[in-house]
Amino acid sequence: MGIVCVMPVGMVEISTCTLLDTIKPGHHLSKGDELGYFQFGGSTHCVLFQKGVIKNFVTKQDAFYQVGQMIAEAN
Repeated sequence: MGIVCVMPVGMVEISTCTLLDTIKPGHHLSKGDELGYFQFGGSTHCVLFQKGVIKNFVTKQDAFYQVGQMIAEAN
């Protein structure tokens, strides 16, 4: 899938976005690997994909998605 950036965002009641000690800049992960955790409440993420990787987004504006739900189709 090329380069993918996952940006955890702590909102309102979140006190900390905690990454595991093993996660450093440039670290490579496999599907399902743990990144870290949010402390105290809900959260959101921004996911950025390398140009040309996404064929079609299947998301809808203002919708909520659960872990594992499809958000896009890759080329």
